[in-house]
Amino acid sequence: MLFAKVIITAADKNNDYENWRDVLYDIGMSLIISCDRYYILNGQLTIPVAEEDSPILGQLTNQPWVFVTDNSSILAQSRYDREESIEDIHRVCAAYVLEEDIFLTSPFDITNGINPQHCTRYCGNTIDNDSTIDPQSKIIGPLGKFVESMVDNKYHNANKYAEKTYIIPYLQRYSKIIDTESEESLKKLWGDYEDLLKGKNLFVKNPFRKDVSGCLDSTQVMGADKYNPFYIFELLETNPVFDYWLYQIPRFLLVQEEIRMSYETRFFVVDSNIVSASGRVIDCVPTQLSIDDPFHYAKKSVQHQSKSGDNQEVVDNTYYDSMFDYVEKIITTVEHHEKDTVTCVFDIAWSPDNQSPILVEVNGISNAGLYGCSAQAIYQKLYDNDCYQGLTLSDCREEMSNLVNNI
Repeated sequence: MLFAKVIITAADKNNDYENWRDVLYDIGMSLIISCDRYYILNGQLTIPVAEEDSPILGQLTNQPWVFVTDNSSILAQSRYDREESIEDIHRVCAAYVLEEDIFLTSPFDITNGINPQHCTRYCGNTIDNDSTIDPQSKIIGPLGKFVESMVDNKYHNANKYAEKTYIIPYLQRYSKIIDTESEESLKKLWGDYEDLLKGKNLFVKNPFRKDVSGCLDSTQVMGADKYNPFYIFELLETNPVFDYWLYQIPRFLLVQEEIRMSYETRFFVVDSNIVSASGRVIDCVPTQLSIDDPFHYAKKSVQHQSKSGDNQEVVDNTYYDSMFDYVEKIITTVEHHEKDTVTCVFDIAWSPDNQSPILVEVNGISNAGLYGCSAQAIYQKLYDNDCYQGLTLSDCREEMSNLVNNI
């Protein structure tokens, strides 16, 4: 570590090995975080933010890596996105408070994202764009697909929540992962449709990636008297949103009964503690208020399920307290079955039909958007909990090597 070497060089050369080791221990550790939107300007790390969006950052605009600009070229090169760029500013600030030696890498870069060898290093206000990452650096995340599965496995594979029998009651609707290459699995869904789902729309998504999801009119295909072995593919053709998959339809699909949901809210849970919450509202990005109070936006949401490009009014969520209690019940249930603490993200909504909170989905903490949640509160709790249970870059590389060797 460059940071370590500077301090060790200043140590008394007569110190023995144990004293040198103590110096290493005292300086803390490096952290690796994901940051997609940064830009190197005049040798300095900057995360551009459009001038019209900058007021919501409050005091964070004074940080040396925040660059307020209306330069369209710089905004384009940093792939500026109001929501994600502001989130990245908060992530860097949250990590830098914990350790002044952080590595930033992008999950979208095929070299850096899958197995990063080099990335931008921010250490003591200096930039090193050709710094080999310390293999013992701790992952504090999120870090995209590169470590997502490893993080989820450490926390009982949150993406498989629909397969866990003790979670299903909290979903309060039909929910099943089917294997499109298994005739038995396809026939089971067909039979379930006849018994439980007839006449209802189906909500379908890839359970392992957030690439596409949508509702299907099941009556057009599954209302036939005779089982059709290709029905699942014909069913997907009824909604053009699934054209995104083209001929690469995921082998596994999560199929759920479509139901009405309101006031969707995101809860970040670390070590079985709810550390921050926010309505899943793009307009409610983190602000200085999120730093001051990680639950500032918890009771703000939109009434109806979010749709792409909608402009719903942000309103008070009168059901928030019931949702909070619901999450605590889920945490207790998971702890009982997994015999371990819970670290993941729960999306909860209000069901107007059931007149109760309802679990929308469970996300791994490594890739969940913040909305108005506090990166500072989340990272602090992860840091106190030894980040992702001690997950280091070395662990990730070993796992990657094992995957390659087993192909």
